[in-house]
Parts: sequence; C-alpha cells; structure tokens
Amino acid sequence: MKTALVTGSDKGLGFELVKNLSQNGWQVILGVRNLERGNQAISQLTSLGLTNLSLVQLDLMDEVSIKAAAVEIEQNHTQLSLLINNAGIPGKEYVGYETPLEDLKATMQVNFFGTYLLINQLTGLLHQNQGTIVNITVPTNANHLWNPLAYKTSKGAQNVMTTSLGISFEQQAQNILIYAVHPGIMSTDLNNNVTGPFVHSAEVVGKKIIQTILNKKHRSGDFVEIYHQIPDNALVRMLAKRFGPQD
Repeated sequence: MKTALVTGSDKGLGFELVKNLSQNGWQVILGVRNLERGNQAISQLTSLGLTNLSLVQLDLMDEVSIKAAAVEIEQNHTQLSLLINNAGIPGKEYVGYETPLEDLKATMQVNFFGTYLLINQLTGLLHQNQGTIVNITVPTNANHLWNPLAYKTSKGAQNVMTTSLGISFEQQAQNILIYAVHPGIMSTDLNNNVTGPFVHSAEVVGKKIIQTILNKKHRSGDFVEIYHQIPDNALVRMLAKRFGPQD
C-alpha cells in the first residue's frame, strides 16, 4: 500500500496533509514529537472514518530520535514512497540583529539539520520505492512586512538543500524526486490564528498541497507556490500601517 510520512502532523497544516492523503487512499505515518498529541490526532482522524494511520515518535531536535524513527519506518513501512517535511519551528520574533544565538541554533536544528538527517536516513528506502520528498518552506527574499531572521535563515538553508539534493539524486541515479512547496500565509497557532486578506486556512491549503503532489507535474528542485507571499510594495505597507500587520 502506498505509504507517506508527514512530520509535524498532530495539528495545523500537517494534520490536514495527513487527512487529505488518507482520504486519497494512502497509508500515513504521523511523525510527531509528542505521542499523546499524536494519539489525539489519530482519534480525530478516525472519527472522520479514516483508517491506515500510524504514529512514529520523531523529535527533529534529537539525532537519536531521528535515527530511531528511520529504523522503525524501514522495518515496519517498507512501501514508504512519500516524505513530507512539514515540521518546523518559527523561532521567536526579534529585531534581526538582536536575535540570540541560541534561537538561531534551535531553528536551524529543526528546520535544516534535523530535516536533512531524516532525508539522509530514508534515502535508501525512498530510492527503492521511487519516492518523492516535499519540503514545506517559505520564500526567503527580502520582505519589509515579514522579516524573521532565524526562521528565514533556516528556510534559506533548507531551500538550498532541496535544489542541491535534487541535483545529487539525478547525478547518482537515485529514483527520488524532491521539491519545495510554499503554502502561503495560513492561520495557525504559530501566528496566533491571524486573519486578513492574504491569509488562508490550513484546511484549504492542505487540500491544495496534496492535490499538487498527486498531480505529479513537478520536477526536482522546483519551488511551488500554493499561494504567493505578501507583496512587498508601498501600497501594502501603507495598508499594514493603517489596519495592522496581515502576516
């Protein structure tokens, strides 16, 4: 049975990705740091009539946890053909040059180092099953309305990793497709459930992302935008000052 692993999947976008994959006939592994919250998520999904769900404990801050999760998946889910790297932390909001080094390190560990290690550990299985890796990310170009140093730095590293691994997989004849997906701005607990004209629900975005993945129209290294980022122009800045930030 076609099998997917979705990290950070006990709430928000990750939860919606799991739901939509399951509705499309996939067996889905929820990669979660907290097993109690993971079990609660599975209970919610089961109440919707969804089945073929399982849990694996996965803490991207912890190398041992990542390697143990990969071993468990290799042993129990040999048909894994889709990895969605959704888990991430936003870091705290600081004026850029005042960002503590500890915050930069933590954000890089989860969003880049931990994500890379998980890919590294599952490459063999994904190659065997002609798999796909989708990294959930953001654009990292300059934007005056949204400028979190730690988060954008970590995602910049992840974006470079996506294109670099795409080249490596091709050069080494690995049967793996890897690309990045930018969901656009969503209302989640990470941004205090913000609302506004540029904001979309995790439910809507999750459905669109799975449709995009299942359409199989993208190539390695692609940067796919489900919704565009906030335009950084004078009009939008004026509106943001007048009505409050929309990001």
